Amino acid sequence: MNSRRMFQIALSVALGLLLIAWWSWFSLSSPQVQAQDQDELAGEMTFYTSDPDSVINQLVNDFNEIYPDITINIFRSGGTEVVARLQAEEEAGEIQADAIMVADGAYVRSLAEKDLLLTYRPEDADMAPDNYHYFEDQAHDVRTTFVVVGYNTELVETPPTSYFDLLDPEYRGRVGTTNPFFNGTAFSQLGTFVNDPRFGWEFYEDWRENDVRFEQGNTGLAAKVANGEYAVANLVDVVIRGLVREGSPVAYVWPEEGALQIPTPFAILRDSENVELAKTFLDYLYTRRAQQLYLDIGLVSVRSDMPIPEDAEGELEVFEVDLDYIEANREELRERFGELFGGT
Repeated sequence: MNSRRMFQIALSVALGLLLIAWWSWFSLSSPQVQAQDQDELAGEMTFYTSDPDSVINQLVNDFNEIYPDITINIFRSGGTEVVARLQAEEEAGEIQADAIMVADGAYVRSLAEKDLLLTYRPEDADMAPDNYHYFEDQAHDVRTTFVVVGYNTELVETPPTSYFDLLDPEYRGRVGTTNPFFNGTAFSQLGTFVNDPRFGWEFYEDWRENDVRFEQGNTGLAAKVANGEYAVANLVDVVIRGLVREGSPVAYVWPEEGALQIPTPFAILRDSENVELAKTFLDYLYTRRAQQLYLDIGLVSVRSDMPIPEDAEGELEVFEVDLDYIEANREELRERFGELFGGT
């Protein structure tokens, strides 16, 4: 056998061995790469939120059907208390949350201004209008909430039409709302109303004259409207809508001044050690699956390709929270409200 023929045989054997080696490496390494990808979607993250338990628990349970290896540890309380905890942790030098979602857009903006939030645009973010993406993609609304006027249909003959109907002496002592010292939505409403010439502090002074009563949360407030403890109430749409669907003797109206739309931004802390898990959760919240769940609960989706709840159809007049005024006057708002209503 000549040397050229021997060289061809040797080359063929070498190429064959190389192919076998490559295939063996590929077969063994592919599962390892897949396992590594799965490992990246496993672990624990901490989430601070002011969403009601009935809402956030459903979302997290559904999320875990898709990502069973991601554990979300939830701290849930009223928005004002969530912010107070975040402020305390910030002052101590480290915020413990990986992600937050709280009904205090002004506070979330302050975190963005301090460069404490991660810039991230979630998947499907383009399905929501630009006004739901804040501070150059450092925070995002994933559903919408509005402050409406609810009432007990067995106690109220003429349905209210305005926030000012809460001042009607006919309902003195039977008007309910949430407490700004505890509830982030109520604090956002306070800061917006007092700087609005249609309302001002006079609106809250008139509330005091009409003996308005305060509850910590919207869920408990809505229940007291349903059982007749309150005739009318200032509260968020999702909780009263849920009771309407259940057949409770309640209804609600969009105030003629416009319903106050409450931003509840989801934001990821820039220094979080679990950024990828938080991104995955935010991506999930923008999916059609999660948005449909929000609709089923009674919230309004931010996605333009999703319907709105049937009992919220129609041209909705809305106005926005005054973030600038709230952030510049946070302590003054608390002090003045406390002077009017004490610790409520």
